[in-house]
Amino acid sequence: GPLTQDLISSKSLDVMAISETWTLKEDPDTILLDVAPPGYSVLHVPRPDTTSAARGGGLCFVFREDLTVKPHRLHRKLRHTSFELQLLHVSDSAKNKDPGVVIANIYRPPKSSLPIFLDELSDLFTDCASYIQKDRFIACGDFNSPGDPAGNASVNPVLMTVFDIHGLTQHVSEPTRSTESTSNILDLVVSRDTQPSCVRDIRVCSSHHISDH
Repeated sequence: GPLTQDLISSKSLDVMAISETWTLKEDPDTILLDVAPPGYSVLHVPRPDTTSAARGGGLCFVFREDLTVKPHRLHRKLRHTSFELQLLHVSDSAKNKDPGVVIANIYRPPKSSLPIFLDELSDLFTDCASYIQKDRFIACGDFNSPGDPAGNASVNPVLMTVFDIHGLTQHVSEPTRSTESTSNILDLVVSRDTQPSCVRDIRVCSSHHISDH
């Protein structure tokens, strides 16, 4: 609500991809639209019915109203059970013939099967291969796949191998969630492994108590 709006406005963000919104299909517009400040719009993917009795789940994408953001046509084709996905095509309305980028906003519940997640994520990357090759694809979100059980700020090595197989690189190098005993990189930003890249200047900033990440 207001805290998210303030974060977007104070940082002058063009877009914000959010995971674990906890929104439900039956939520009224007063709740669904509350995340977007004036001059912004929002698209939601409510959390699945299977999680409606528990915490977690739900995705949304907040964006400036002068951007064109639409659900990608592949979204209906894709089948996945181990993670939640919001697949969007984003372009600048002010630029003629702007090809835009495809953004995959991802949330993996921590109890979902990691092997199945890796297989289904690989399938997503295969379906988006043409966008990856043109450096017009970004995957981001809460992958919930830490590497070192001791919490030494790393990403699951098998997940990193999946990225490598598809010509992708993971940009976040600092912990995105810390407790008294662990520091993990759970929230990732992934794009084509090329220089220059469409992704640059990655920083991990405080969420100002909106989230524990």
